[in-house]
Amino acid sequence: MLAFGSILPVSNDWAIRGRICVILAWLFWELFGYLLANSLKVALSEYEAEIDRIKRATRMYVDLVEALNHLVAGRMHDISLGMSERSVAQSVKQMREILRPDWQVRVLLESLTILLSSRVKQHATRHNFRAGIYLRQHGHMEPIAGYNWQTKVPDPFTSPLDPRFRRFFDVNNHENPSFLVKCVQSGRLMLVDDCSDPAKFMYFHDQQGEYLKSIAAYPISSFMGQSRPQVEAALIVDTTIKGYFNEEEREQFEILLAEYACRLDLEYRLQLLFGM
Repeated sequence: MLAFGSILPVSNDWAIRGRICVILAWLFWELFGYLLANSLKVALSEYEAEIDRIKRATRMYVDLVEALNHLVAGRMHDISLGMSERSVAQSVKQMREILRPDWQVRVLLESLTILLSSRVKQHATRHNFRAGIYLRQHGHMEPIAGYNWQTKVPDPFTSPLDPRFRRFFDVNNHENPSFLVKCVQSGRLMLVDDCSDPAKFMYFHDQQGEYLKSIAAYPISSFMGQSRPQVEAALIVDTTIKGYFNEEEREQFEILLAEYACRLDLEYRLQLLFGM
């Protein structure tokens, strides 16, 4: 009897231990399931984000090709129309009127702002894009052409011409250069997703914060415009949409702006060729 009675506490102890093990196993399984579910959610979220990025990139490339095809078709139409009027070789003056390189610069900047605007979601608030060309002149970066998508008119940027800010656009300014000068000095595409961040961008006056939320600048190292020597230039685009020009889409923006920069450079070379 004593031996039998001494076994009972041991049996109860093992029963308790067994229940504890079952509870721990259940808790472990629940924790494992929770962690697995969260991991799957994160993986799915990253996968969906990557799919969305690929879709946006593909859409941009398709839109770019369509826009460039439209520009080429328009140019071919102008040339065909001009050549149909006379079968003999055109004079320089007549050819200049046909090719209209000065007008084509505006068409290119307009096309660029339209393409960028087309990527904005339909439910987004009222927005705007501005595009312009800056050229090194007298040691400073100065605007030579611009276009405002919202107003539909040429609208060159004015800050570089303001005496108060001119020093920031000196190409030899390495202490506190403007965003544009930094782009030219680095020789690479520069993107700012949030211009309100003083570590990324510098406003020249308070009003800029209302319409300049994100900006991109693409350097053109051997631009030939308004003077025969090849000089530094840059294609710059800004928008009222915060976060638009972001590092995640650098490759897409690089391809897009490079295509337009190349065609703008060509138009200014034609202006020099035809003595405009």
